Amino acid sequence: SPKKKYVIEFMNKDLEVLESVFVEEGEGLSEFPIIDIEGYYYVWDTSIEELQDIREDKIVIGSKKEYYKNVKYYIDDELFYDYIGLYTKKYNIPKLDSKYENCSWVETKNEVLNFTVYIEYELSYTLKSTYNIKFYDGDQELILDINSYDNKEETILPSPEKEGYEFVGWFLSSISLTKYERIEKLTLNLSAQMPSIPTQDSLKLKNKI
Repeated sequence: SPKKKYVIEFMNKDLEVLESVFVEEGEGLSEFPIIDIEGYYYVWDTSIEELQDIREDKIVIGSKKEYYKNVKYYIDDELFYDYIGLYTKKYNIPKLDSKYENCSWVETKNEVLNFTVYIEYELSYTLKSTYNIKFYDGDQELILDINSYDNKEETILPSPEKEGYEFVGWFLSSISLTKYERIEKLTLNLSAQMPSIPTQDSLKLKNKI
């Protein structure tokens, strides 16, 4: 004759049924059922050993616990940002450099170990090609023919003339020792000042590109 079947009901603390498992008489469970609630897991008041050789219906009560989350964000395989905290807590990712366009974070890892969810993301992006550039003489902005540059091409900087002064080059600031004659690096978003050597009192400005 067929074996009698019993039901094991897995409930939360409010006695709401989360899962029902039917077991033949004398049989048992090899593992607890997976309750699919994102970010949470259950700790049961009954051990798996107590769910062997079933001879009657059983009720198992579970306490809902929140996973921890260990998240890492990478750009070109280099760590950009990471955090560890409760699964449902929201974290603000730092703002990306303006050189990245068409950005999205692609999940490359998602696994659970010791009640912690390990997640990794890699940035998918295209590189911005055009950057603005400003020229200054002291605090005065100069309007020259060049106001942007393409990182895919070499850009030669203009050499303006100012009556009564000698132009000596473009620098990152009035005290910088780094001189630029051309731009060919993506990471350089140049805002330069023009140091000059006074030769007479006239301050009339003329630009010669």
